[in-house]
Amino acid sequence: MERSSENELIIQYAVIAIHNALQGAVTVALREADISDTWKNSHAKKWENVELPKQLATGGMYQPDKFPQLNVFMDLYDKYFNDKCNSIDRERIENLNKHRNEFIHFNTDYLSIEKQWIIDSCREGIEAISHIVKEEKQLFGNEYNFFQEILKEAKQKV
Repeated sequence: MERSSENELIIQYAVIAIHNALQGAVTVALREADISDTWKNSHAKKWENVELPKQLATGGMYQPDKFPQLNVFMDLYDKYFNDKCNSIDRERIENLNKHRNEFIHFNTDYLSIEKQWIIDSCREGIEAISHIVKEEKQLFGNEYNFFQEILKEAKQKV
């Protein structure tokens, strides 16, 4: 973000990177309790009585219909943050998600966004990641301090 005045695409890349990092952190945290917490509800129901190793056996062939799909980002976010943290602004996270989707899925050559609003949304995404890292310290093991340093640096640059 500190170089965004040099190249407007940097904001786009930052939105995508922060969103991806947040989605990864939320997914890892939810998986710790139960892997099906990360799946779409219809897929979780379909799989609730299936013996996982047998279902995943594909004979070396890629069979996408055999694998459950990850739930949509805001549903994952809500599952994790619902009762855990009131200090994260959901509206900004939703804005981060919306713009990430626009950048990934649509031609954005003429997309107009308010720069400060998207920067604030990126900051909120980093805060959400920080919250997960602190709350789920055991998931990061020996890398916990490394993640803390990266997040500290990211907060300073956004």
